[in-house]
Amino acid sequence: MPASQAHLYLRSFVEVGLLEYDSSTHLYSLGAYAIRLGLAAIRQNDVASASRGPMRAIQQDLQVPVYLSVWANNGPTIISKIDFDIRLPMMIRIGNSLPLTQSATGQLFLSFLQPEELEPVLERELAIINIDRSKLEALRQEVLARHYASSDSRLNTGFASIAAPVFDRDNQMVGAMTLLGLRDHPTFQDIGRSAEKLSTVTKEISLSLEKR
Repeated sequence: MPASQAHLYLRSFVEVGLLEYDSSTHLYSLGAYAIRLGLAAIRQNDVASASRGPMRAIQQDLQVPVYLSVWANNGPTIISKIDFDIRLPMMIRIGNSLPLTQSATGQLFLSFLQPEELEPVLERELAIINIDRSKLEALRQEVLARHYASSDSRLNTGFASIAAPVFDRDNQMVGAMTLLGLRDHPTFQDIGRSAEKLSTVTKEISLSLEKR
């Protein structure tokens, strides 16, 4: 491409932190945000690979769809899933983003992630959904105490979900594993029992990530 067009691209990458420009040498190098992206990608790949077997095991045990989400620019984002023969109200696709306040997956990230990471996404969501922040804090404390999140008919009437966190070696939440299905399915009739099973699986994944 013409040098002038390439320059515009490079300058825009500098502005968002993907590149850094050295005025003394007129050379570009990777910026801080590019490094953060790379580290995030590495963590996500580890989470996905470490979760494949456990996801299959709990899906076969509880007979419901299960999916894995990580934090991305638009919030909790699905990166892996295993379906089951249950009719869902929407198509769950890899790449779908989930709300922080209305989904079990989102409530985990709302509770365990640092506020500065959450705030831009949360602000956009609260502009659409009117929720008092004091209620969000109460929800956050509840999730932190239970170490899992659940949602019943919040996103879709008649459907429920349970989500448990995955942590890395630094005890930072890097993923959420979520069960989704009809609220009258046996899995969601005893939330505590199913959450305990799911938490056992996510703790095993977290332990495997500590060893990597």
